[in-house]
Amino acid sequence: RGVVELRQDISTVLTSKNQQEQKRKLSPGAISALTEADTATSKWLGQFYAHDQVVLRPINFATSSTATIEAVVDREKVLSSVTIDNLKSRLSNGRYLYGLFHKDIPEDPLVFVHIVL
Repeated sequence: RGVVELRQDISTVLTSKNQQEQKRKLSPGAISALTEADTATSKWLGQFYAHDQVVLRPINFATSSTATIEAVVDREKVLSSVTIDNLKSRLSNGRYLYGLFHKDIPEDPLVFVHIVL
């Protein structure tokens, strides 16, 4: 997450509506360094999130680790005040939860989605 936020900040400086004003405040060397940092972070993120590095898996109480379940509860933004018990009751009767996991971080979903059939 930190690298994504860093890239957002760099891109904001380099492409802001007040770009001319921003560039007057920065030296040419600073602009060049920011441009290189933007390119490097873009390349790194592209490699990190490449299709062969991530896997889509179901998240449920039978097969997922406690750490994975807790990560979902901690990061849930759509439903307010989600608890582990609340999540357990939601994952039944045609309701499913899937997460996109990086191969090097198998317990921590990058994103997750609730599906109701």
